[in-house]
Amino acid sequence: ELAYSPPAKVKAQAKAWGFSDCAFVEEGAAQGFLAWADQATLVAFRGTESTADWVSNLHLTTRAIPQVGQVHAGFWGQFQALRPKMESLLGSRPAAPLVVTGHSLGGGIAVLAATTWASSQSLRALYTYGQPAVAKDNAAASIGAALADRYHRRSEEHTSELQSPCNLVCRLL
Repeated sequence: ELAYSPPAKVKAQAKAWGFSDCAFVEEGAAQGFLAWADQATLVAFRGTESTADWVSNLHLTTRAIPQVGQVHAGFWGQFQALRPKMESLLGSRPAAPLVVTGHSLGGGIAVLAATTWASSQSLRALYTYGQPAVAKDNAAASIGAALADRYHRRSEEHTSELQSPCNLVCRLL
């Protein structure tokens, strides 16, 4: 829910949860935020909110990604829009275990981000909620292999089990 909020609310809530700093990232329709604590960095992606997001959802063609395979082109496009700024922010801080999360469209983006960062960042966990399919066949197997036991997916019927990102990060440390 927080990823759908205005930047000031995201930053205030991250601070209230005990994160030392937070940065909101927006590029076109894609949005997310990063929050830092000494023990971990949280990266969260916002789900469907606008007409442009629905266009991304319905962009059902695939895109070939090296070492992964064919993935959902709309989700990949939104991740690519955010990726340079997010990677710059990640690189500007001391390395800490990375926890990636997203809801709906944001869950799809989070899977692609976590898969991309799994070998270059200290990925601790991926949590998605109501996440749609991201890939098929060989790409799905590649994603599964890259993320292994760090991938935790909740369907919409299990959203009552959600915890705050701060609790998730603290539980993982």
